[in-house]
Amino acid sequence: MQDSIDSFVRLSAAMSAYSMQRRTVDSMTDALTAQRDASKKQTVENISSLSADVVGRTFDTLNASRLNPLDLVQAKAVGEVLASH
Repeated sequence: MQDSIDSFVRLSAAMSAYSMQRRTVDSMTDALTAQRDASKKQTVENISSLSADVVGRTFDTLNASRLNPLDLVQAKAVGEVLASH
């Protein structure tokens, strides 16, 4: 039981750190973008949109939403998991 609690505490800490890191990066991006003229802001928005689209299509292609993270941990090889989906 103590191991489970320790694991949940570590997970919570990692998620909190990730959230703070992401907010910091988003804030830095917003601050830099705010200092640019309209045409450069539009370029940043276009690149961001393209990047988000590429990531979304990649995940769709890999069917990442159907993968169970527990399968990845328990599998001997990632190939086994991908072959089963």
